[in-house]
Amino acid sequence: MFETRKELVAYLAGFLDGEGSFIIVYDQNGVFSPRVTAGQVNTKPLELLMDTFGGKIHTNKSSYSSRFSNTIISNWCITGPTMHKALLELRPYLLLKGEQADVLLDLITSINKYKGRIGRNREFAFLPEEVREYRYSLYTKCKELKHGPAATTERKGLSLIEGGSDSLNCIDDKDAEVAEMTTRPQGSEGVQG
Repeated sequence: MFETRKELVAYLAGFLDGEGSFIIVYDQNGVFSPRVTAGQVNTKPLELLMDTFGGKIHTNKSSYSSRFSNTIISNWCITGPTMHKALLELRPYLLLKGEQADVLLDLITSINKYKGRIGRNREFAFLPEEVREYRYSLYTKCKELKHGPAATTERKGLSLIEGGSDSLNCIDDKDAEVAEMTTRPQGSEGVQG
């Protein structure tokens, strides 16, 4: 099908430009988790992504609308070190979502800088305030690139949460180390994720 790996990666980058989501999930515990996801009814491109870069495929019934209620949707998700390697390989070919990929790569660099200095499932109050603010700014920038500036504002007292069906629990043990926790910067109460 593809004569070279470059052709394969270019094809997958085009697929992700159209069908992929480059997101940062920020949970109530202060964890910033970069993820790349893609959803499809046809699993062939998702299997190609998984075979090429790793990750996981989850399958479930669609909850998008009653019109599609019996449709089986599959979602590919990749996190952690395998996602980092995939982003570095995909980045030169991403036309529409390259800037989102750059934001995820910047977050991974920030996480790796402090990797090993703290244990999992703890608050990172000792991280410098500027690091916490920087990570939160990357989270906000990623949301704005995906949805526009309005995605970071509150409506009717409810905070908009990034991801929806993109926020899959797809972190396995070897990739969990990338989902480093930080505390929310002061003055950023408007967005929860």
